[in-house]
Amino acid sequence: MSKKQSRWSGHLLAVPAVIFWGAAGTAFSVLTPSFSEIHLFGISCLAAYILLWLIRPVILPPGKLREELNYLIMGVSGVIGSAACLYGAKSIAEHDDLYLFMTLTPIVVVLVLCVTGKKDKIRIWNLIGLVLGIIGAVFCIGNGRVVEFGLNPKFLVMLLGAMLCWGVYSVMAENRIGVHPIWVTRRMMFWVNLIVVPYIIFRKGLPAFPTALNVEQIVSFLILGLFGAGLGFVFYNGASQKLGADAAVNYLYLLPAVRLVVSIAMGDSKFHWHGPAGAAVLVLAVAVSQIIPPEKEE
Repeated sequence: MSKKQSRWSGHLLAVPAVIFWGAAGTAFSVLTPSFSEIHLFGISCLAAYILLWLIRPVILPPGKLREELNYLIMGVSGVIGSAACLYGAKSIAEHDDLYLFMTLTPIVVVLVLCVTGKKDKIRIWNLIGLVLGIIGAVFCIGNGRVVEFGLNPKFLVMLLGAMLCWGVYSVMAENRIGVHPIWVTRRMMFWVNLIVVPYIIFRKGLPAFPTALNVEQIVSFLILGLFGAGLGFVFYNGASQKLGADAAVNYLYLLPAVRLVVSIAMGDSKFHWHGPAGAAVLVLAVAVSQIIPPEKEE
């Protein structure tokens, strides 16, 4: 496969990853009235690991100590660390703060890549994409109303922690070139479950399941485990390998648009022209951020 074909396949992997995470966010909201966030997190991680085994039941020998350390760092930073910081930020978020400030994630990840030597500098197109991403997010989040936000210091620290964790994870994901994304994700989730499951059992106890789950809850659990914690990471890891972490992370700009589409489909939001306009600007933000100067192309 040529490099151009590989990049196109990377784009095709990144789009469903964002869609899966957007759907998982909605599924999470459906289940939070009946289950605690920590229990949902643990269930989704365990379900993802089991489902990935069923999808690709191949037993591979443990890697070298350095390789296993890489998977451990990916799990701690990309799954545990980012989730813990996001849950913390969400608990103190004011108005639309969380989804608006999350548009800073791509530029923060690029900064981490520059610091670690994976990228030489921030390009002007990264900054233009950031501006477009913020504008598009405001339109999608507001969807016909005024977007309100505050500057809670504790919230900003938690959100910055989540973005830095995602930056570390992105560096490690890009290094897994040549390893099947399902294997990468499954190994990563092995370490996540090794940490999270005992913590939940001994500190929080087992979740109290209702006597009967309705269809909506069953579907939400499936989406949360299979798509959110499972295939979402599989597709994103594959995109990072083919595009590079700096290009794959730009697709996170689309999350407000995906969230809005799901919200309208479920009847929680009404259609307003601000939504499609914002989505179009977010697509443009992703496209602009992917521009590579001619002297950098191979």
